[in-house]
Amino acid sequence: PNGKITWIVGHPPGGGIDLTARGLAPYLEKYLKPLSPRPEKTGVVIKNLPGGAEMRAMNELYRSAPDGYTVASGGDILHTRQVLGTLGFDIFDLTFVARLGSASKIVVTNAKSTVRTWDEVVAASKKAPLRIAITGFGASNHVASILLLATTGLAAKPVIFDGTAGANAALMRGDVLLGLNSEDSLKTLIDAKELRPVLDFSEKTEHPGCATVKDIGFPELVQPLKSQRYLIAPPKLSAEARKTLEKVLKSAFA
Repeated sequence: PNGKITWIVGHPPGGGIDLTARGLAPYLEKYLKPLSPRPEKTGVVIKNLPGGAEMRAMNELYRSAPDGYTVASGGDILHTRQVLGTLGFDIFDLTFVARLGSASKIVVTNAKSTVRTWDEVVAASKKAPLRIAITGFGASNHVASILLLATTGLAAKPVIFDGTAGANAALMRGDVLLGLNSEDSLKTLIDAKELRPVLDFSEKTEHPGCATVKDIGFPELVQPLKSQRYLIAPPKLSAEARKTLEKVLKSAFA
């Protein structure tokens, strides 16, 4: 590397995908610099390009030179769009460099809400349909909400936001009763006791008083509803650039 690498994130700052990129970037820089003849010029710049449920970012990546200087975060929405025929290119044209993580989903309420457990959520839904905040039309949270409602029969309507910040703001204001997101996107607010987990899409949960999908009788929801985080490069990434990126990623993870 002889300069800055641009890491495109198709979401606003603050969500799980954005935080993953910002958390890894300093470590990538640490291991890129010794490989560069110009270490003072070498680094990683995060570029947020929200819009089109990640497609604005993916289209920019797709058109970028395959020289290793442009990478992007990507997720399950690529799978969904490939299946539906709305991706605009073949998913297998992209260069998948690494899976950065796999995150469980979780349903939360505002910590000040009078609805405190999954049983109380179900009871409330029988009085009137609920509103559940999710992010990204066609993305993993949207798919998860569809599968959750179809499987459990919960009377609720998804309200789709462009990013985690907007969805969380709606929860905090009380505009919606529930939120569904990846646990890593909500962890900070859960730890701060601003949001309360009521349903964990895991077989076991670390949150006292929170039910799991196994507890409520739907263990088949655990694996399909995990979020996948990828680092992706343009089509036909050069072998040398890929080898370098893989090398520094392994060091960064370690």
